[in-house]
Amino acid sequence: MQYKEKFDTRTNSVKKTLEKFKKKKKKSNYKTNISKLIVNGSILTDKLNISNGINNYFSTIGEKLDQELRRKSNNLNPFDFKSTVCTN
Repeated sequence: MQYKEKFDTRTNSVKKTLEKFKKKKKKSNYKTNISKLIVNGSILTDKLNISNGINNYFSTIGEKLDQELRRKSNNLNPFDFKSTVCTN
């Protein structure tokens, strides 16, 4: 991704990242039209259904990722992350 460093949330605040998106948007004067979207195997072509499909994705992705991370973290062993400590 060519803008990975600019939009990396580990090095930039959310406010700075949004400002960078706004600057990028102002520079590009094109619009993207989505003529079809595949959701759960169904092809959506109606603008309202496409919009709802996109909204549903972005409104639920956080919760889905949270659930997946919680499920995966249940299988983690905390000792897998220990660092070697040198003692003198």
